[in-house]
Amino acid sequence: MIVFRDVERSDLPKVGDLLVVTWHATYDAILGPARVTEITESWHSVANLGRQLGVPETAFLLAEDRGDVVAAAYATAAENGSIMLRQLYVLPSAQGRGTGRALLDETVARFPGAPRVRLEVEPKNVSAIRFYERNGFRPIATAASCGGRSDLAALIMEKALTPSAWRSREG
Repeated sequence: MIVFRDVERSDLPKVGDLLVVTWHATYDAILGPARVTEITESWHSVANLGRQLGVPETAFLLAEDRGDVVAAAYATAAENGSIMLRQLYVLPSAQGRGTGRALLDETVARFPGAPRVRLEVEPKNVSAIRFYERNGFRPIATAASCGGRSDLAALIMEKALTPSAWRSREG
């Protein structure tokens, strides 16, 4: 059974490991293993992840399956009241079971009343783009930088939210 909850400081090493594994599985073929290692050591270090804890107007969640961390998400409120989904990663071994969609729904529910959710995705990450399209996102723009890095391009995707998406999930 999958359980969703807020990330705690003691979870950060496991979340960091999850991010490193998923990044290598996803991006080694696109960016190369050395570049992926450099990015994950910077972006997904325990110290960097720790800066995401306890920040107002954010959601930093994980999904556990029998005590194992299998997915994580991080989102922030934008100035216009929208949601910026900054991370949503599911271990390759846990993909295809609905965990990503459920974690996306749980993350969005943490921002009641938000009119839309936006994200950046690497344009060559076809499987992620398909996942987001299946979940109602549409491409709206491209950007020369992704996640603040000028050496990574981004496809910007957005989904309009309905009032039913604002309700918190139960269970």
